[in-house]
Amino acid sequence: MPFHLEIDHHAAVTPDKPAFVLDGQIRTYADLASRSRSFASYIATLPGTRDGQSVPGGVRKITALDLGNHPLFAELFVGATTGKNACAVLDPTMPATQLEEILTRLRPDLIVTGTMNSNAAKIAARMGLAIELASSFDRLAQGDQPAAAGDADVDADGDDTFLVSFTSGTTALPKAYSRSRASWRASFSRGRSLFGLENGPTTCCPGALAHGLALYALAEALHSGGTFHSIRQWQAEGVADLLSREGIQRFVAVPTMISGLAKTAIAKPGGFPMIRNVLTAGSKLGSKQVGQMRAMFPNARIMEYYGASELGFISVSTVVPFDAETPLQTVGKPFPGVGLSIRNSGGQVLGPGEVGTIHVHSDLICDGYLWGDDGKAFRADAGGATVGDIGELDGNGALRVIGREGGMVVTGGFNVYPSEIETALRNIADVDEAVVLGVEDDHLGTRLVAVLSGSFEDGDGVLSAAGTFLPRYKLPRNLFRTQSWPVTTSGKIARGKVAEALRKGQYAAVETSS
Repeated sequence: MPFHLEIDHHAAVTPDKPAFVLDGQIRTYADLASRSRSFASYIATLPGTRDGQSVPGGVRKITALDLGNHPLFAELFVGATTGKNACAVLDPTMPATQLEEILTRLRPDLIVTGTMNSNAAKIAARMGLAIELASSFDRLAQGDQPAAAGDADVDADGDDTFLVSFTSGTTALPKAYSRSRASWRASFSRGRSLFGLENGPTTCCPGALAHGLALYALAEALHSGGTFHSIRQWQAEGVADLLSREGIQRFVAVPTMISGLAKTAIAKPGGFPMIRNVLTAGSKLGSKQVGQMRAMFPNARIMEYYGASELGFISVSTVVPFDAETPLQTVGKPFPGVGLSIRNSGGQVLGPGEVGTIHVHSDLICDGYLWGDDGKAFRADAGGATVGDIGELDGNGALRVIGREGGMVVTGGFNVYPSEIETALRNIADVDEAVVLGVEDDHLGTRLVAVLSGSFEDGDGVLSAAGTFLPRYKLPRNLFRTQSWPVTTSGKIARGKVAEALRKGQYAAVETSS
């Protein structure tokens, strides 16, 4: 069923149930249904401005949301994707040069912004694109905007594009890819039981709605008839208060947010017992993080999934209660309806325990790139689709992710993937988080160094503990300590900024005897 019709159904059955709550501002399902349809009708009155080639899939109009986490986000997103229309969610924190290139290529029919002082708003005004303040659409809820020729009631085909998203970038232009309605409909259907969404639970996901984890969490919560809570900006204390106050039943967050929340939860005896399901993704969980979550969420089933923006869900595992067939070192078994294979550079399928490139067979995969396709980041052929991640399947079909093509470091003649070392370091009791980088070395070619946070006392103890997981050649040669991490708007560690700070000597060296 089309997404907006699911919203209409929930509005008819539970009209007064909160659908979207941001910083205490509430939209009920009745509000969400009527206001999103009013916005869809407004979009239908706009003249088309695109050249018809920037977005495939039979799209009539495309709306770009330049909002961040905004109280009107849910209704504008639903309205923008109603019928045969599509939405592009911009990240307001992107550099102005990237936003200008995106808007030049995309040329949306409308940009909705939270403030006319944003970079995207200024660029759009200079380009002559249609732009409106989000707050101006409050009038639509009062019925001032007439419905337009039934455009909001047109049922788009499942193969039609409804979403344009962007991969993260630093200096390079983010790649733009499109996703069909069918891919998310399939995800909703298969994830409903798997993720405990059958009864429309109250979900909190405090991440940026411009990024995939939070945007999808919002959509699946609304699709299931649940209540979705978020905040304008990540703040551990604020999230802890929200979890305690609002009776949240389901929590979705990246591991760095989990670790940040754990520090505030120390002052909350018993943690958050109301929460029944926790879902995390973005980086591999370490044993310490699992322990933190056990203490914070004593009554919860804790799951993690591995996926990619272009590929959708790939694998999923339940880490609490412990599943012996999917050990913590793996990222679980394939998501329902997903097939996995490990292949060598010649495309041949490898057996259990053999390391190669992860290939995915799935109907959850994106439609491809609108621009920025270099043939490396995302590839699809008869062998399946891949984003170049390297891994292996064990004898029970569980997947272990080791690294990514291009991320491999050659040190002393050995091929090493930093992510594998980071996972091992996070499994050390007194290490909270780790980033492993390669730096130039006259003797080794590249020397492995690690930036760590945590309460560990000495470097030798860290290396000794890591040596129980890793061979000697994979151990970092130098350790550095940090008290805080730079993060992206999605809540992940900003690795580029860590590397820059390391080059500038901003981290304290940890002494070791080696």
